Amino acid sequence: YTLAFAATDAAGNDATPAQLTGITYDTTPPTATLALPPYSTSLVVSATLGGSDGSGSGVAGYCLQASNLPATCAWQPTAPASFTFGADGLQTLHGFVRDRAGNVSAAQAASVVVDMLAPLAPTLTATPLWVSGNSITIEVNGEPGAFVWVDSVNTGIVLDSTTGKANITLNTSAIADGGSHTFRI
Repeated sequence: YTLAFAATDAAGNDATPAQLTGITYDTTPPTATLALPPYSTSLVVSATLGGSDGSGSGVAGYCLQASNLPATCAWQPTAPASFTFGADGLQTLHGFVRDRAGNVSAAQAASVVVDMLAPLAPTLTATPLWVSGNSITIEVNGEPGAFVWVDSVNTGIVLDSTTGKANITLNTSAIADGGSHTFRI
């Protein structure tokens, strides 16, 4: 676009118009993208905030905050790489981008579970003293939602979100008759 400005004085004399060229008319908000890891063991969580403005005026500001109200944003010229939450638990973060014309994107939300506390050590309902056969199934009790690891390997089994219990089957086929093995759970 080209904008022209002219002035006329009280006597009716017209000034030569001044022109500004190369002005982009932009009323379209940019688009924000936001990615967080699913879990974090720290209050400081890495974040990936991006934005695009298509053929508009270009992205000029970035905002990450817990609120989904862009009016409360503290705009930054570059995308922040992390955000600091105030507490453990399920946290939701909102990302916004603003273009050079002042248009603000819709909120882009993402959630992360912040858990800085180590789970309590698991307990077994019963500790078997002997086993016959190639396996044994035991009940593990621990922090609800925690993964069950056996000998430093994640089994993929998750303790029940309400009771904190799960049954796991241990492979005992490699234990020689009369031998023993310690499983670290």
